[in-house]
Amino acid sequence: MNLRISPRSIRFRMSAEAFAELGRAGLLQGVTTLGTGQSLHYCIRCTALPGGRQLELASTSDAQGMQLTLSVSPEALAQLDAEAPSKEGIKDEQKDAAGATLTLGLEIDIRREKRR
Repeated sequence: MNLRISPRSIRFRMSAEAFAELGRAGLLQGVTTLGTGQSLHYCIRCTALPGGRQLELASTSDAQGMQLTLSVSPEALAQLDAEAPSKEGIKDEQKDAAGATLTLGLEIDIRREKRR
């Protein structure tokens, strides 16, 4: 699983194998050690979301680092599974307390599949 972070978006990208595992287990996890005694933990979990949302991002931090959790609705996961592979994946927007918009994305890495 890879994270793509830019000022107004966070995209989670995974292989087809990882996507299948997410469908089976409902959870994928990863960690990147930052070399400062801290780590960035990230996970994707399949869970019901309110208001027809497809994606939702939550974050926590402590002295050991930061945790990013991307929640994806079961309906969005099923839609992504049913569609032909593409770079588009699932996208949703989330506003922070100040009203700024963050674009969230969940993608399957189709280029990796083509190389095989």
